[in-house]
Amino acid sequence: MGMPRGDWKSAFQPGYQPPRPKNIWLYWLLGGFCILVVGCGGLALLAYSSATPIGSPTQQLTDDEQKCSDLGDAGNYKDAIPHCRAVVKSQPSSGLAHNNLGWFLLLDGQVQEGLKECQQSVNLQDDPASTDSFSMALALNNRGEEALKNEQPLLKDIDDNPGRYITLGMIYYSLNRKPEAHKAWDQAIDKCQPNDVHLARRFREKYR
Repeated sequence: MGMPRGDWKSAFQPGYQPPRPKNIWLYWLLGGFCILVVGCGGLALLAYSSATPIGSPTQQLTDDEQKCSDLGDAGNYKDAIPHCRAVVKSQPSSGLAHNNLGWFLLLDGQVQEGLKECQQSVNLQDDPASTDSFSMALALNNRGEEALKNEQPLLKDIDDNPGRYITLGMIYYSLNRKPEAHKAWDQAIDKCQPNDVHLARRFREKYR
């Protein structure tokens, strides 16, 4: 798998664009009213900037961000890791950066350090992608009960985020529930995007 699942599609991905605020017309109405009635051009400019999403597709990634993303997405985790480390070093308070580094460490077999990075990501950025990565880290460190408890809130909409079947499979495997593990990976193979399908197959072959 490439970038971490769920939002797995991180802000590292070229073209990432946060959603526009709701009722965008209210911003324009407020700005226009201020210009016509009060002449407060400053507020109109603020209204425009508030309605413009941050992180446009033209925003350039750093070289390390790009290589972390591209190499990881291609499955070259060992080569991606140094670039992910560089991103963490330059952005130590970024939960996303720690999550990506932790995820690729896990997939490269460096599970103890991966656990530390995923834990740091959750501390900084408590979102579904970080939670899912942390669950995988716990499972790969033979802490299946903790992993299942941590992942439980994400299972209610798992079919909308089928990459989580990969993590669920690893959790079941760590609990010695092998048939359920393989069923979860089969679900991932059936429902996921190509990169996640490749990873699910890899897990299914490795953990028999």
